[in-house]
Amino acid sequence: LAALEELAAGARYAGNMAGGTHHAHAHQGGGFCVFNDVAVAAQTAIDVLGFRQVLVIDLDVHHGDGTATIFESEPRVTTLSFHGRRNYPARKPPSDHDVTFEDETGDAEYLETLLDVLPELFQTHHPDLVIYQAGVDALAEDTLGRLALSQAGLATRNRIVYDQAEAHDCPVLILMGGGYADPLSASAEAHAEVFLEAARRSG
Repeated sequence: LAALEELAAGARYAGNMAGGTHHAHAHQGGGFCVFNDVAVAAQTAIDVLGFRQVLVIDLDVHHGDGTATIFESEPRVTTLSFHGRRNYPARKPPSDHDVTFEDETGDAEYLETLLDVLPELFQTHHPDLVIYQAGVDALAEDTLGRLALSQAGLATRNRIVYDQAEAHDCPVLILMGGGYADPLSASAEAHAEVFLEAARRSG
């Protein structure tokens, strides 16, 4: 709530160095997720803090199935999920916008697709808040990810998201998401870069 209140008061970026628990559904948990903080944040932003339209940009390598089902009939929340086609969960209920990737997809295809998709979503839905589920399990070193992005690719991913949000004068709530690299320091480095890039832009 504190991070959302900062954004409502005019901050451009705020976040929580945890969370992104996008597998929990309205009435049950799933995939290590007890409750869905992405959904709680989106609903609180609308019901309590006066945001009109929320865009959930879920770039964790696993499909945001809980978020998709919670908001399947909520026009004020638009859900986007980038994920591996063969990865968890086996059943992937539709988000508003789903983009799937084959195993071993690397930087070029992933980033080109993100650059194609995001501008259209901003122009179509006119969000006044982005919730960025910034999982880093698309790293090549990740033991559960199955994709093949580099540290530089993930850093560029973050910049693309932030550039689009800034171009449309839209604040960003950052949630951490997954990361299971071997060595674990690779995930830690990628997680840190998500927040460091936001900090650099915040002055």
